Amino acid sequence: MTNYKIYDPDTYITRDLWREVVANNDLRPVWAHIQAQKWQVSYEEYRAKCPIHCPCCNSELNYGIGRNNPNQGKNPENTPSTDHIIPRSIAPELEFGVIDNLQVICLWCNTLKNNTTFKDIPRVQGIIKLLENTQEQYEKLMLSKVLL
Repeated sequence: MTNYKIYDPDTYITRDLWREVVANNDLRPVWAHIQAQKWQVSYEEYRAKCPIHCPCCNSELNYGIGRNNPNQGKNPENTPSTDHIIPRSIAPELEFGVIDNLQVICLWCNTLKNNTTFKDIPRVQGIIKLLENTQEQYEKLMLSKVLL
């Protein structure tokens, strides 16, 4: 990762964040600051929720500012994303200001999770079983697609 050698307020927001990034070679503080403001929660509490790897799939998360978009060359499994444990569609009153309803996972896992909750575990387990049972068929179809 390349850090600016001088303080740039458009990237690092505050000199303290810049010093932390430079000292640790870690952009999580800047990303966490932006997200904490967006979701109206404490920076310190939000920063504590920013893992190095996605807790769902264990992909390494890239907190690089300006690259947090798959359309800009970053894979969804490496893009950190704020997940609402209770989806906003179910409890819009928990969208802002409730740190306990937030977690950081990769964009891919967040997209797959969508509006699911613990109540959907049997459905998700059924989908997993279906995918496992159709793996051989999938591989055959993909092979035939390549051979066409």
